[in-house]
Amino acid sequence: MEALTPQQTITALIALLAIVVSFVSLRRTSKVQEQQLRLQKKQEELTDLQLEALRKQAQLGASAPPVSVAQERADVRVDLEKVGRGDSVLHHQLGIVLPTVTSTRSGAGK
Repeated sequence: MEALTPQQTITALIALLAIVVSFVSLRRTSKVQEQQLRLQKKQEELTDLQLEALRKQAQLGASAPPVSVAQERADVRVDLEKVGRGDSVLHHQLGIVLPTVTSTRSGAGK
């Protein structure tokens, strides 16, 4: 077997570097996808809570005092924050209809 020429060695090193970069990118993409799935589940939970509150409000009907515009809409905000090597997902529900929900999940190496 012949020794590799300098050009072949450089080409092999570049190919190995490309493999490492691709692996790191794939891993980070999978972490982002996991976060998106968690956020989607949390959004579904908040939607269910809001529907439940609206159903209760509809059942009360005319006997309840009039509802203001501020009570009809929920202001839901979701923030993704990178903390060190870990990740945090913050959910803030700022409207009057539902109670405020703030949850964080931190973990490194997932």
